Amino acid sequence: MRSLLFATLGLACLLGCTPAGQNTSTTKKKAEEPAKPAGPPRPVFEAHSKGVAYVANSGEDTLSVFDLETLTAVPGTVRTGHQPGNLVRHPQQNTIFFPARFMSLDDIAKTTPEGGIQDIFRSGSLWAIDPNSGNSIRQKGVVGNPDDNPDAVFVTISQDGMWAAVSDWQNNKVYVRDQSDEERKRNAEITAGPGPFGIAFSPDGRYIAIAANDPNGTTDPDHVYLLDFLGNDQGPVEVARIPVGDRPSQIAAAPDNASFYVTVSGSNKIVGVSAKTKGIIGEWALDGQPQGIIADGTGAFYYATLQDKGEALRIDATTGQVSNRAKTGAEPYMLALDTHAGRLWVTNRGDDTLTVVSLGDFTPEKTLKTGKTPTGVVVVLNPTSAPPKADVGEPVRIETVPHSGSPTDQAISIESGTVASDDAQ
Repeated sequence: MRSLLFATLGLACLLGCTPAGQNTSTTKKKAEEPAKPAGPPRPVFEAHSKGVAYVANSGEDTLSVFDLETLTAVPGTVRTGHQPGNLVRHPQQNTIFFPARFMSLDDIAKTTPEGGIQDIFRSGSLWAIDPNSGNSIRQKGVVGNPDDNPDAVFVTISQDGMWAAVSDWQNNKVYVRDQSDEERKRNAEITAGPGPFGIAFSPDGRYIAIAANDPNGTTDPDHVYLLDFLGNDQGPVEVARIPVGDRPSQIAAAPDNASFYVTVSGSNKIVGVSAKTKGIIGEWALDGQPQGIIADGTGAFYYATLQDKGEALRIDATTGQVSNRAKTGAEPYMLALDTHAGRLWVTNRGDDTLTVVSLGDFTPEKTLKTGKTPTGVVVVLNPTSAPPKADVGEPVRIETVPHSGSPTDQAISIESGTVASDDAQ
């Protein structure tokens, strides 16, 4: 539940400090050197040959970056909108998408010299970061009515990169944006809830699964919505509403294009549902409260976190049995797989850390410090070291609602401190 998940969140304070051992009253002030002109943003991969992992710090509205080769933190953080949620990589590119609330004028002013004129960022709900353009933050869309204060918590991107779906936990909405269809028939605002939370496309993009995590506990049991996204010419339609237990949270899509597995935190189980059978296809009982879940891509295993036990699990998809366990930090939340290096990355909300688990023997390899209350995590391989792609699609095009006459798509360049404009049409 959003109120529980982010109960500890607060605004980050930026305090200036005097370096240890320096006496400010006696230190001579050096002559000021003329400021060097800011050069163009440089690709992140120039400094990180294997790639990087991004972590969303919901408690301080930043992204942390970690080097995949050295397993060390990259100095500095990237400022985002308020309470960034999960992170997903565009299937055909290295662009990373994440939901977040607005960025305040004060926050914008700290990031750009002319932040006060960038009103469009005050109503942000879908954001992106592109390592190829030097970690510039871009607003990719205003989903929902800004006056309703959208509470965007999860985003999912279809495998062809042409659609995005965002869950709005407080307003009981899911927003779908389609730019592949000139008539935009599948642009939709779907009522789903109470409390739409985790969300996932099937691999072929036909179905969307939504975990309805009732924030007020009035629904018993909670349920999962299944939508047919492509099977109707007029847009998405509800296929089934399946009761699964108490507090369904995060969802992983199965490779069969019709099944989904959802963590049901309040019932200590993982439940499989199917858009074909319109019902439950299996339940995996666990000895703790599951939260995060991802698939391994082959359908052989699923990885999940037990937030109350401080563990990451590897689960056999055929038997539903836990085959391996690894200790993590406190309250493990979300996961990312780096199959190229054989690692599992786990964010730990309870102690502001990140656990890197070796898939070989399924033991913790390293613990890294993050920002406050880490949630989403995603691994981004350097294109020169990543496995070859069979197909490269067009960039994702997400409809953006104009706001107060502002440009429809803008970016803050963190390195240069300038604001770029790039209309998404």
